[in-house]
Amino acid sequence: MAVNLKNIFRVTASKLITNNVQIFSKRSIKSATSDVQIISTERVKPSLPTRKHLRTYKLSLIDQMNSDFYIPLVFFYSASCKNQDFRKKSDLLTQSLATTLTHYYPFAGRFIDGFSVDCNDHGAAFIEANVGCDLSKFLQPPDMELLQQLIPPSPQLSNLEISERELLAVQVNLFNSGEMAIGVCFSHGVADGSAIFNFMKTWGEIARGVINDNDNMCNNNIVLNCTSLFPPVKFPQQYQIRSPQSSRKIVFKRLLFDGKKIATLKEKMNPPMFPRCMGNIFRLVRAEWSLAEDDAIDVTNLVRAVIKAKRMGRDVMNNDEYLDFIKDLYEAWEDSRSFPLTSVVGLPYYEVDFGWGKPVWFSLGPILLPDIAILSSTSDGEGIEALVVMFKEDMENFEQETNIMAYASANPSIFIRK
Repeated sequence: MAVNLKNIFRVTASKLITNNVQIFSKRSIKSATSDVQIISTERVKPSLPTRKHLRTYKLSLIDQMNSDFYIPLVFFYSASCKNQDFRKKSDLLTQSLATTLTHYYPFAGRFIDGFSVDCNDHGAAFIEANVGCDLSKFLQPPDMELLQQLIPPSPQLSNLEISERELLAVQVNLFNSGEMAIGVCFSHGVADGSAIFNFMKTWGEIARGVINDNDNMCNNNIVLNCTSLFPPVKFPQQYQIRSPQSSRKIVFKRLLFDGKKIATLKEKMNPPMFPRCMGNIFRLVRAEWSLAEDDAIDVTNLVRAVIKAKRMGRDVMNNDEYLDFIKDLYEAWEDSRSFPLTSVVGLPYYEVDFGWGKPVWFSLGPILLPDIAILSSTSDGEGIEALVVMFKEDMENFEQETNIMAYASANPSIFIRK
């Protein structure tokens, strides 16, 4: 379930990429336990030019809602990864990324207006970095401050015009002990969670040689036209997802919910989908509840409200009905407070294998939207990890909610099997 926030605006930062040639940077970012030093930055373009009749990728209404927002992710690799030469691994990643972009060509393009992407093959940002610690040290417990530095700077935060921003950025991080973390930042305007993980899984399969250019596996049903279902509109700016402009400090907290403790709350939703595709196919639903007199959160009633809203969300809406629904949400929020909850549970992020094994851990990166929680599966598929984002003073109150925290472990360590 996902609900937008109200009164959210754009923030700006420095440029990510300034031209098409390789750039060497001396940027070094230190955290409490380590430092991350950028070695190089370049741009990876599709291995084959995009055909002329595919140069324009039209955005649907749902794409438009998310066109100014990026999704950060990071995958951690150990095992046989550290026994291979970093330069060879990095070269393999750039070459296979170029091939993958040939099939997912909108990621190599640029927004040209609020209605379409120019699939001009300008490419994706590709950054290499060194991390001044061992992976095992980083994961015991995960250093959430350092985690932010393993993901490329979001093009969303750059001062570039939207027509100049990359829709995909990659950062390959080498730890002292030879392990690797691959951080990525995707435009939500051309892909939802399912499409992103399909991209990553396909990239890994191309790197391993499971898919090649002569294989029809990648050539069909990837870039689909969803505008017939959700035609684009002249979209009101206030309904786009944007980062807030606020002096208040945003903090991130990782919670782990053990499989046994959530077994009674789990519900599967597996609609039929193409095995590989891109774009946005999701909708917002609305759950309402009132706090108890003592302001404590009644977990049982809250879960029931969310499940009921998800079931009601299965009703089909046409474009105008859905846009009216979004407008009603914002009007209702004027006198209330909203907390978006979204999930990537069940998506194949632990299947992203580039040839040196599956990830030992996957995490969403810090998202610059306060009052939101994003759920993901644990590596064994039994538990749930939650990335909770709040303003600092709200997080302090949230951590005192025993009705929720009784089910969770706060940022536990990740242990790597030898």
